[in-house]
Amino acid sequence: MPWLDPVLAVVVGFIICHTAWGIFRSSSLSLTDGISKKEIDKLKETIYQVEDVVSVKNVKARYYGSNLIVDLVIELNKSLTLEEVHDITDLVEERVKTEHRAIDVHVHVEPGY
Repeated sequence: MPWLDPVLAVVVGFIICHTAWGIFRSSSLSLTDGISKKEIDKLKETIYQVEDVVSVKNVKARYYGSNLIVDLVIELNKSLTLEEVHDITDLVEERVKTEHRAIDVHVHVEPGY
């Protein structure tokens, strides 16, 4: 059966390529300091738990080594005072830092309704 050796070589080659692709897919996000959609959704859930947050417009997060860095844009009621806005952003920062072990959180605020 001289045809068996090339057929098995193709099968083994396919298995190796399939395994390599799986390893590449699972590690490429972490190698590029990326963060999964699931983790972004968890960040948004944490932010929405803070009272007076009207909406979360944008969340950007990345890992710097094993440390999480988060930049986010939230909307707050435009009738709030500057001091109230400051207190809310401090609360958002603290919650994200404690619940997601972020080392740096930058919150940008835009006026909501």
